[in-house]
Amino acid sequence: MKTIRDFEHAGWEQAAPTYEGSFASVSRLFVDAILDAAGVAKGRRVLDVGSGTGVVTSAAAARGADCVGIDFSG
Repeated sequence: MKTIRDFEHAGWEQAAPTYEGSFASVSRLFVDAILDAAGVAKGRRVLDVGSGTGVVTSAAAARGADCVGIDFSG
């Protein structure tokens, strides 16, 4: 019997190959607003949990933040 973790992981692994062309492309519209709301700027430390393809992590790094992005899927 699969656990919830196994079920979720399998689902995200299946979605990962098309993620960039779907959800990641839409989430780019909100990146600046997210980073502004979180006060992300040069010298800030950022942990992006559930980072997907790294759209937000990359944008935070471009602002000079010290970033780590982690995701459930490879």
